[in-house]
Amino acid sequence: MMDHELAERLIGKLVSYMDYNVNLMDEKGIIIASTDKGRVGSFHEIAYNIMKKSQDIVEVEDNDGFLGVRSGINMALEFEHKKIGVVGVTGDPNQVRNVALVVRMAVESMLEYEIAKEQAQRHKSTKDKFLNDLLYEEEADRDNLEREAEMLGYQDNRIRIPMMVTVPGQGNLKELLPIMKSSSHYTKQDILTVTRDEKLLMFAGVPGSLEHIFNNYKYLAGEYLSEFLAAMRVQGKECSVYVGSLQSNFLNYRYSYRQCLWLERHVKAAGIGVYFYDHIDEYLKSQIPIMEFHKIFGTFQVKLDEEFKKSFIKHIGTLYHNNYNLEASSKALFIHKNTMAFRLDKIKNLLGINPIQNSRDRDFADYLCYYLKRMN
Repeated sequence: MMDHELAERLIGKLVSYMDYNVNLMDEKGIIIASTDKGRVGSFHEIAYNIMKKSQDIVEVEDNDGFLGVRSGINMALEFEHKKIGVVGVTGDPNQVRNVALVVRMAVESMLEYEIAKEQAQRHKSTKDKFLNDLLYEEEADRDNLEREAEMLGYQDNRIRIPMMVTVPGQGNLKELLPIMKSSSHYTKQDILTVTRDEKLLMFAGVPGSLEHIFNNYKYLAGEYLSEFLAAMRVQGKECSVYVGSLQSNFLNYRYSYRQCLWLERHVKAAGIGVYFYDHIDEYLKSQIPIMEFHKIFGTFQVKLDEEFKKSFIKHIGTLYHNNYNLEASSKALFIHKNTMAFRLDKIKNLLGINPIQNSRDRDFADYLCYYLKRMN
């Protein structure tokens, strides 16, 4: 399937040759790259239908009532006779039809070139091949991974903590690898690399049982990076650290890497470190197609007035981030506790829910808040 990074590169190339609005959508119908940056991340119902059904080209006039769709032409993108995404050109279908066909041909040609280039790079060395299989292969072969890992001396069943470090202002991140390797905490069991999207990524092999590591993984991650971060501060560089889920199976390492990328895009760091296990709920929500939310909460989006929706998002969202603590949420909003209670009563009276005292009502409120926030 087409990933976010590749789609951004393709759009970047198209922008220099044309003035039309072009969108690239993934297999879930999410716009992952666009000449209109404001649409990135939104759901496109036609693209979702194209990926799930047999139709390959859909023309839309005056929106036709589809979610997240504007007038234009949308077409399936194929690689090796399989759909890998959707390209859309916005405008009057009669005026953009020929342009859309040329755009699809150009995008598919660039995709083929980019994918072929990536495939050629996989054979550079054993470590490059191993890291490519570990992080980017959707259907990595376990036997190949184990064979490559054995050649490199990596133990498969060892628990490792995935950490992604960003260093603003650092040109060539590969220059930082020797600094990381010079740390007293670095061992030959640590997998360290610079990713394709220029992130410093490591899987730190730590000794001990799962219980010991999980109870202390934040401390262990901080200790592991302490010397590196100190060296960066000496250079006047402030880093951000994103810690994914613990792994002990090479086939699952790429998921932790994607979790770190998700944390970088979706979570505002309060300090130097952001930890995936603290944001599982938000992550799992983001993996559910927005169409599923629309089937459940679409009526609320249409029937609730805008003022109520804004208030609901503001107050339920704040409660969510403060563990539904009324006093802490009031302070976060800079309002009196009684004012907060009064506004929650309005929600309670209109929807008949009490998320403060009822856990099921709380689940409902959290999901409705998430949906309304994405739609508004």
